Amino acid sequence: MRKRWPELIQEWRAIYLIVSIGATACFLLAFFWQETTVINGQPHSTALFVLVGFLALVDCTSSVVYLPYMGYYKPQYMTSYYIGEGLGSMIPGLVGLIQGVQSDPECLNVSVIITNITTGENTTDYRIMAEYPQPTFSVQTFFFFLFAMMLISGTSFTLLHFHPFGRKERRKSTFPDVNYDMTEDNDHLDKVYSEIQYESPTNLTNPLDSTSDNETSPIEAVTIHSSTRCLGEISQKITQTQFIYILVLTCWLSTLIYGVLPSTNSYTCLPYGSLAFTLAVRLSAVANPIVCLLSLFIRTKSLNIIGILSLVATVVSGWHLYLAAMSPDPPLKGTMAGTGLVIVTQVTNVACIIYVNVSNAAILSEHGGHYSLLWFGGATQIGSCVGAIASFIFVNVLKVFQSEPPCPGMSD
Repeated sequence: MRKRWPELIQEWRAIYLIVSIGATACFLLAFFWQETTVINGQPHSTALFVLVGFLALVDCTSSVVYLPYMGYYKPQYMTSYYIGEGLGSMIPGLVGLIQGVQSDPECLNVSVIITNITTGENTTDYRIMAEYPQPTFSVQTFFFFLFAMMLISGTSFTLLHFHPFGRKERRKSTFPDVNYDMTEDNDHLDKVYSEIQYESPTNLTNPLDSTSDNETSPIEAVTIHSSTRCLGEISQKITQTQFIYILVLTCWLSTLIYGVLPSTNSYTCLPYGSLAFTLAVRLSAVANPIVCLLSLFIRTKSLNIIGILSLVATVVSGWHLYLAAMSPDPPLKGTMAGTGLVIVTQVTNVACIIYVNVSNAAILSEHGGHYSLLWFGGATQIGSCVGAIASFIFVNVLKVFQSEPPCPGMSD
């Protein structure tokens, strides 16, 4: 589609569409989140379901649009993108913490009168019920806060895309401003130019300006002088095998961090108490932007180190899945050691995965550019989709995991 309508199909237009959908959904949720419609005689939160679906669409499309867009900027800004992404999850999480949505419930022993329809006799049944404290501010206020964040995001992108400083920080394009009628040559040029990023366009010879008698292919006129400092020189470029390796790692880690772990996190942490669950979730959200910030100073291009960190994340994720499978009676339940272990491993796991993702994105941005980041975003979403589907089957269909009741002696 982009080759057919190059002026219409562009990342910055798609980003505006995504931000607009997200802002509209958050604004409407503030008014309709608790509205229900009757379907087959039962009330359903149709508005909430539909609007949250649009927010999910925003989440799913952002990585395959934002990442390729960042390919137009210098590679060092890729880390800033991930810092912003981490803050995007941390700030709403902290606001939710202030709201008090994770406060421990008060366990009450209440009496329930049960009437026998046949005999008309009343019996009293005593049950344990959880009463949760009222939030500090309303759900509507929280959605208005998210709406404000979307407006700030849209404003920031406008400044990034149109402000002279943002334009100055883009990679200097070396793509000849010409059009070929031959489709084959176009495809070949697209492939070569999308793989090579230059700091200066002065060292690139325009294929159409070549005066050579041998004009068998326009690509032969592309020259790279030895004095050119390229962001991705041929000798420094990653191989196809390394590229596939990075994509496979990205897909696998996305399956864990975006699909499997969020779906099973409550089964892993809640048996150790609400405090353990809250700290594990909130500290992981805080660790996200911190790790991205540290990657500015402690950066690796070694695929061996990336592989080792991925292995560590896989092992820790397996440990967390084991704890979830043992819920509601996992090992070391009710001990400080168990609580501390589940929190530390959760934060460590997220830190490893985020660091690997940032490193992989930086490598592809520097040595691959725009189209490599498009593949990277696609691998992220494929992994997220696979993880979400697998989690839904095991959690909701097969019911492999059992949740910890909020109060002792309380039935699910």
